[in-house]
Amino acid sequence: MPQTYTPEGQVAAVRDFEARIGRPLAFVHVFRQWADPFPRPSDLSFVQHGDTLLLSWNGIDTRTIAAGSQDDVIRRMAVAVKSLGAPIWIRWRWEMNRPNLRSLVWSPEDYVAAWRHIRAIFAAEHVTNAAWVWCPLASKWESDDGAAYYPGDDQVDWLCTDVYPADGQSFADVAAPFLNWAVARPQPVMIGEFGAPDVPGIDRAGWLTAAFAYIRSQPRIKALAYFEGSAGENSPDGFLLEPGTAAFDAFRGAAATPYFRAGLDGADVDSTKSGSAP
Repeated sequence: MPQTYTPEGQVAAVRDFEARIGRPLAFVHVFRQWADPFPRPSDLSFVQHGDTLLLSWNGIDTRTIAAGSQDDVIRRMAVAVKSLGAPIWIRWRWEMNRPNLRSLVWSPEDYVAAWRHIRAIFAAEHVTNAAWVWCPLASKWESDDGAAYYPGDDQVDWLCTDVYPADGQSFADVAAPFLNWAVARPQPVMIGEFGAPDVPGIDRAGWLTAAFAYIRSQPRIKALAYFEGSAGENSPDGFLLEPGTAAFDAFRGAAATPYFRAGLDGADVDSTKSGSAP
């Protein structure tokens, strides 16, 4: 986590984390609100350093997007992404199947219409350096009919899901329903967020060790990003990996293995073509 929420602080936090785990990250995950300026100085610093960005771009009311009232915002983002001049993943309105987002997402049909409207504007602006990542929440996949929100194979470059423990479940327990559905789709799979919360009753090191073992058994998973954040309003459970803890050692041990260094040791790391490591 950054010590200060400045561009310099954000970049320093990433470099410090890399130093702590003893290897570079294969990509850097950044979050932006709907109308936030992009790129920020920190985004440019990452790109200039050679990092690929995973941009989680928040959304607003899907019906206003599909109706066209947000076209200027979308077009501004499209031009900015194109001008970046580097490959980028865009994860628009992730976890759209979360119940607390229904007042913004409305229905699956509204979500799909908004997604397609955004993509059409990016296509009109000839944006070719962006790969589109569709990312529901795994724990709500079955109960909230996550598949109904899928925009279609022609609209999605990467399938994605966020995996967090639910009632003590393992990574495999939470992720399996989504991954079973994804088998029939042609795209590679990304884990957009995952983490073991620092709460009583969870063996964080054991949870992470089992998660990495399961991920290795799923060759469709080509990229994953740990949610390394402290407790806050939107994340009541802390997920920080503190040096000297068993959880940190489990993460660092997995990140050092050749399997999870794919894309760093001479492999192609173009975000539109290949996978990346944690």
